[in-house]
Amino acid sequence: MTAYAIPNDSFRAVSFYICRESKDALVLAAEGVRTNDAQHMAEDFTFQRQLQPGLGMAVLHIPLSLSTADAENRRPEEVSQLLEKAARLFMKELEKEKRVGPLQTQWVLVQHFDKPHPHAHLVLNRVDNRGSIIPDAFIGQYCREACQRVEQQLGLFSAEEQGRAQARRDGQTNRQVAAATPREKRIADRQRARHTVANALVAVADKTGGFAELAAKLAPHNIRQVVSEHRQADGTTRFGVCFELGAHRFKGGEVGKDFTAPRLLEKFAQHQVDVPVRQAPALAIDEVLGRHEVGKRNPLPAESERAAQQRAVSVALLPQEVQGNKQFPVPVSASVLPPAVVVAGLPVDSKEVSEPTAGRSPLGRVVTAEPPADVPPVEAVAQQSRPAADLPEETRQAEQLRNAAAEQATADALEGVERERARLATLVQEADQAERAGAYTRVAELSYGVIQEVEQRIAAHEEQANATPAGRVLLAEVHAQEQERLRLAAQVEAAEQDRQQLQEQIREVLTRTLYAPETPLLSTQEYQNRVRKQGYQFILVTGQPHRIKHEASGEIFTLAEVQPGGSAALPLPAQVTEVLAQQAYAAKTLKMLEGLLVAQDFTTRAAFNAQLQPQGYSAALGADGGMHLRHKDSERTVPVAGLKPFGRDLAEQVDEVVATRQASLIHGRIGVYASATHSAAERLEHIRKDLVAAGVTIEVLESPAPRPGLGPLAVLAYTHETSGTQLDAVNNLIARVRSSPDAHVMEQSEGFGQPPTAWPSRGGQFGQATVVIGDSKTRSAAERAAPAVAGLRDAGAVVREVAGEQPGQVVLTVHYHTQRHKLSSITQTLDDLAYRSPGITVDESVAARTARGGEEPPAKSLGKSVGYGLGD
Repeated sequence: MTAYAIPNDSFRAVSFYICRESKDALVLAAEGVRTNDAQHMAEDFTFQRQLQPGLGMAVLHIPLSLSTADAENRRPEEVSQLLEKAARLFMKELEKEKRVGPLQTQWVLVQHFDKPHPHAHLVLNRVDNRGSIIPDAFIGQYCREACQRVEQQLGLFSAEEQGRAQARRDGQTNRQVAAATPREKRIADRQRARHTVANALVAVADKTGGFAELAAKLAPHNIRQVVSEHRQADGTTRFGVCFELGAHRFKGGEVGKDFTAPRLLEKFAQHQVDVPVRQAPALAIDEVLGRHEVGKRNPLPAESERAAQQRAVSVALLPQEVQGNKQFPVPVSASVLPPAVVVAGLPVDSKEVSEPTAGRSPLGRVVTAEPPADVPPVEAVAQQSRPAADLPEETRQAEQLRNAAAEQATADALEGVERERARLATLVQEADQAERAGAYTRVAELSYGVIQEVEQRIAAHEEQANATPAGRVLLAEVHAQEQERLRLAAQVEAAEQDRQQLQEQIREVLTRTLYAPETPLLSTQEYQNRVRKQGYQFILVTGQPHRIKHEASGEIFTLAEVQPGGSAALPLPAQVTEVLAQQAYAAKTLKMLEGLLVAQDFTTRAAFNAQLQPQGYSAALGADGGMHLRHKDSERTVPVAGLKPFGRDLAEQVDEVVATRQASLIHGRIGVYASATHSAAERLEHIRKDLVAAGVTIEVLESPAPRPGLGPLAVLAYTHETSGTQLDAVNNLIARVRSSPDAHVMEQSEGFGQPPTAWPSRGGQFGQATVVIGDSKTRSAAERAAPAVAGLRDAGAVVREVAGEQPGQVVLTVHYHTQRHKLSSITQTLDDLAYRSPGITVDESVAARTARGGEEPPAKSLGKSVGYGLGD
């Protein structure tokens, strides 16, 4: 057996190829796709492929071939079965190592007959049912390994692969052997050398940090590396690389597209990034400087860092005796700072340092709120705090220290307000989540403990900020911003609630349309059309996540947000594919059940269940506690409650068939003793042969212990129909046995479940008749049949209505027993129908009519035809 993978990007091309008429294509098996034509097959594959729109080679085409020796002494259908079995085992072997998952995706197996050896084409969708990508790395090697295991399991013909592989490895390649001219030999030798270089590079290129290290790793393979440097016109430098093996020299691009100089440099850089030792210095620097996420830092720590830099610069500019006083952090103004000052190794621009005082709050926020009437403007406060020019130097410095301390205290208080408010919002959100989760202990701990402490700290910070006029202005700004934030948060929350409601509404529509449709779905396109009629539009764009739009509101959601079952369920396209596959399986199961019900070849529920096994089904309890039917090959299940053969409940129809069959079968036993000329066994054997010839089912039972004075007894059990063309022959044979000396016939008289020990001796016999009723001048056939059916059933006869040959005709089958039923009433009714009812025909054998005591037919009976075809 051989198999090789052919990746492809077009399901349409592959589907039309494998279904081509010139190939005599025969679909052997499929999963998740329709097989009625190539177009539908390609549509089903493509729909699931849209779960990964960026995947190029989504088609995995694997031709499977058997040796002609495997097809010897096998019929064509047996070869097809062998191919299907080998393909299923092949897929299971691929899945066994969890390398690829073909059993979890769509696939189709198609046999072709255009070549002398048996072969089939297996097409897999690399986008599985959950939307994941089935990897195809090393798929050729996995296919070979899987083929070897399948050959061992099925006993298929296998070539000496190991010997051929050794010859390819140690000896010349096929191309070198076939080379007939010096030019062909040079080409073959160069190709062999190029493959050798490529194999060596594949092994070491991803594990190397530079050209020098790569050259050292290639040296043991006798491969020499040559790196060249080229200066470009724009001043940049480009590198090139060549590899030499013996007399052969190859550019990197000749060896493979991954081995050009730019690609190798990318591999070297990636390898350097992946080495943990080289990551350590960079991580250490980031930890020291706090730059873990550049550009995404919290603004509050950034402002604190800026304030610290300002204080450090200010202290550095003050006299030495003032620097030691840590109680007075000094403000910085643009007039005393140079254009650039380095603090703790970091450059600080004087304009940036002084920016908070130029119309901004110390927290870097633009002041937009109107200050209270009793609070002076910021400019007035700054003017009041500005030192007078005529004050002594020591007084000006002290005034600067006091102003700086007040400003810093105000900035710290406002920073504390924002910090604690942010923490308060986090705690309130945590309390809400805990309440939804039912963690009421944590709710109480937060509400009556931590949150109250945070609120007290906020109040303390606000009181501290209110101590200065500038603090009151800035605090008013903070309050205004908080109110605006709350207003916007309320709007966002309301919009989010509306969006969540719409999201649930869309999910309900998608779920109902998929899992509870008014009529079964036929295709994915029909599902999309049904959703569109309810006011929703699918947006399927290649390369983008699939979305759905609510046309009334214009809201758009991704399918992952609204798919049935939530984000943990299968993607919506996979669910649609699964529902279509399940519907196809249910239809197949329903057809099988209807065939069993029509055949009526069972007399108990257990016998019905036993007939499911040859069809590949078994009955088992499902997770919902109900009975399910499970298919062995596909491993799919379907609830029995959802199966309605002929539009009716399955269990009711099975019980009806059981009742009908039990009423139409009679069980009995015959026991005989030895005669003067024959033993009991010989006599029983003669009886058995005659009954078998009459169509009776026979089972010879073990003889009981002989009774004193009677000799051995031979016993057999029989079962026969109470209808059919051989009923008269059976009645005649059993009557002869009853009249024989030393023979006993016991037969059930009270139904199918009567135990054999309660069976009485047989008396009388079974009879049957067929009544065909047509319309009269005044009444329809159904009206004429109703009183006759009621009278016969009251007398104990079993009456059933069967299909007639002509429209409007009523055909009745009547079964009775000459001793167990009201025979006189039955006889009177049948005679009236046969001889005194125009337009009615009674078909009955002479033996049956005689046994029930019926009237002899007159020469002419009211000018109508009376038939006795069963016995004449």
